[in-house]
Amino acid sequence: AQMSEQLARDSAEQYLFMVEYMRQAGLVWSPVIVALYFYCFTLILLAIYVFIVYGSVLNTVTLIQSIVLFIIQVALYLVFPTLGLAHANSFISPMLEQFTNCAPEDFTMIGGREKWLAFLTDVPAAWTVW
Repeated sequence: AQMSEQLARDSAEQYLFMVEYMRQAGLVWSPVIVALYFYCFTLILLAIYVFIVYGSVLNTVTLIQSIVLFIIQVALYLVFPTLGLAHANSFISPMLEQFTNCAPEDFTMIGGREKWLAFLTDVPAAWTVW
């Protein structure tokens, strides 16, 4: 019985540590993500300006190279960080689903199903940007 209580407490503490780590990491990288979005917005405006002003002067090869470089930069600075956050958050949903779909007597060693369902809904673990 004491081992079960200790295991339940330890698993709850580890989950809360993970939640706090995700919150702190979100605070750290939020300015970086905002800066990258601003940088990509500036790139888009600059690319539109260059294509409008110098589009007739550039030859086809240079224009295609510029477009490819622009797409690669936007993908690296805008799409990949956003997809990385979404991918990290997608691992939390199966955990909630596992507790939701299990039998009520499952997970008794770590405090029981109902405790963890309440934990996962009241204190969600998610990577945040803002």
